[in-house]
Amino acid sequence: MLAPYTHLENSQINRVIRRINHFVILVFKQRAKLSDNQYLSLLKFFNITIPKVNGMLDHNAFKQRDFMHQANEKLLQKLYKVVNSENGGIEPVIGKSNLNYFIGRGNNFYLIRQVIKRRVWWTRASREDFLASDDTDEQVHYGCNFIWTQWKKRQHLEALREPGGDLKIYNRMDNNFHLSNKKALFRNVV
Repeated sequence: MLAPYTHLENSQINRVIRRINHFVILVFKQRAKLSDNQYLSLLKFFNITIPKVNGMLDHNAFKQRDFMHQANEKLLQKLYKVVNSENGGIEPVIGKSNLNYFIGRGNNFYLIRQVIKRRVWWTRASREDFLASDDTDEQVHYGCNFIWTQWKKRQHLEALREPGGDLKIYNRMDNNFHLSNKKALFRNVV
């Protein structure tokens, strides 16, 4: 009779898979109640943005589609990272940099948000700002690499002019009156 393999139970991959299963059962399926500290430790382990309302953990956010999508991406990123480290540290080029985005309302934002969510190397930012800053509630805003807004905002256009090596993309252009105004475009073409 063959004995089951037990030497791999404590491998790093199996430990992460167990924590992912634990996370799915507790957060997505909500079969058991945990204290806020236990939820926070799980969220921090997977580097998931902590949903808060008035400084308290927002349990209703666990049911929202945006949170589930972000959590799913982070769970997969953690698993991929562990698998890569177990296989000799081979990491894909995409996994090395994580870019932040903010998509505001309007200007066909549903389509843009749907497209960018499929890219696991993009992470949703907490604020609409190109500049990095420290938040007071234990979270850090690393600054956006991509911002999509309905209206042109002067602060974003000025941030694009500042020198720096970080990637900055904004869906609006400065000094584009003759391109964005139908009458001005007609006069320039004719």
